[in-house]
Amino acid sequence: MLIWNVALGYLAGPALNVTPLKRMRAGVLSWLSIRLNASETNTDLECRAVVLSRLSIRRNTLKTNAGLECRAGVLNWLTIRLNAVEIYADLECRAGVLSWLRIRLNTFKTNDDLECRAGVLSWLRIRLNTFKTNDDLKSRARVLSWLIIRNNSYKMNADLECRAGVLSWLRIQLNAFETNADLECCAGVLCLLSIRLTRLKRMLIWNFALEC
Repeated sequence: MLIWNVALGYLAGPALNVTPLKRMRAGVLSWLSIRLNASETNTDLECRAVVLSRLSIRRNTLKTNAGLECRAGVLNWLTIRLNAVEIYADLECRAGVLSWLRIRLNTFKTNDDLECRAGVLSWLRIRLNTFKTNDDLKSRARVLSWLIIRNNSYKMNADLECRAGVLSWLRIQLNAFETNADLECCAGVLCLLSIRLTRLKRMLIWNFALEC
């Protein structure tokens, strides 16, 4: 009881600016709120997320898989769903957590989670070309295939060209077509790209000829 009262006293006190006390605060809240799903208010949840962000993610001090899953659940509710990603570091941190939890384990629960994950990875990896391994590239291609190719939801030509480049490296050169639908899909994308490039080259030739 004495330890319990001391812990609760630290929780309510203003001395949380000290790093050891913040660590104790995180441990107490982890046992009370996250593991028991007993977060009473949004303020408690936000407090928990801020403490864990500074202690665990930034310092890479996640001790167990349970701690990582707990952190991902908190961030999913706070940042991605609310679009409250403040800095690029937070976005990269979030992407790393979800990559280990959902892409590798294939534990997508809803289409919204999949679309959210694809959007984060699109900004981080496709645009920055920061694919670390072939597995990451293959995983990304499968996600984009379901979201963009099948749904025909290309937003701009850059997305289409990026997708075609990924598929070209994965399927054309490796001859890893799984189904006829995948082959037709890839062929359609590459055909559309080649037609556009051919038209662009012809226009450049015509303009050059007219100038001469």
